[in-house]
Amino acid sequence: MAFLDELGKKLGSAANATASKAKELAEIGKLNADIGSEERKIEKAYTEIGKIVFAQAKENPPAEIAQWVQKIQESMAQIAANQQKIREIKEDTVPREEAATEYVEVEVIEEKATCPHCGQDAPREAKFCPNCGGLMEIES
Repeated sequence: MAFLDELGKKLGSAANATASKAKELAEIGKLNADIGSEERKIEKAYTEIGKIVFAQAKENPPAEIAQWVQKIQESMAQIAANQQKIREIKEDTVPREEAATEYVEVEVIEEKATCPHCGQDAPREAKFCPNCGGLMEIES
């Protein structure tokens, strides 16, 4: 009978240790998710700062950011050229009476989220990362 009592104590101790470890892992997971959320906030702030700096420095950028300003301007020019090509294609395919329709440029900004597990970009509405399959955190 002492053997069964000892076995019961060991099993109870192991169950308590397992429950304690599970709580630790859950807390670590929550903290890692919080870290990921804060890192995304920082990245968003960096992006907003960058937009402000670009707007202020695009005409005469300081040397340390000149190459980045140039890359942005080149990409903007390519986007404008592609938008013009789209307009031309639409004008060629639209009946002549509809061809006089005025086109308005629309800036499309695709919102992305960053996977807290692998750091890759994913669509903001994704529930799971398309790269690693990890669960994406839903911001509240």
